[in-house]
Amino acid sequence: MTVLNDPPSSSRDRPGVLTLLAAVLFGALLGISVDRLLLLPRRPEFGPPAIPGAELSPVVREMFVRRLTSALDLTEEQHVAVAALVEREYPRVRAAGDSARLVFERATLEPRSALLKILTPEQRVRFARMTGLNLDSLQRIR
Repeated sequence: MTVLNDPPSSSRDRPGVLTLLAAVLFGALLGISVDRLLLLPRRPEFGPPAIPGAELSPVVREMFVRRLTSALDLTEEQHVAVAALVEREYPRVRAAGDSARLVFERATLEPRSALLKILTPEQRVRFARMTGLNLDSLQRIR
């Protein structure tokens, strides 16, 4: 015997389905938020470009000082002092960066050479693309 007052089963299941969809949506949003805020490496707001050996022109250095002045509300006197500091110390910082890059390249030369001996020629090409390394320099390493 059928009771006429019972709602169809689809009406009874609707709150459960809506709750499930809300939970899935919340989980997706939470996952995306964690990924973007915590897991992805972020470029520092201030500092040199992340290109090894890149030269910072005087214009770029001045832009850096202006951004710093704006972000920190520096006075005119502080702005002048920071600009002088950047110009005075840039050659030394640049030399230290170049030196660190050379130390890193020397330290990774042997492991990279061993890796290239394991890879096929096609894999070496793919490895060069993945790492941004020059294929000719990779072949000289072998």
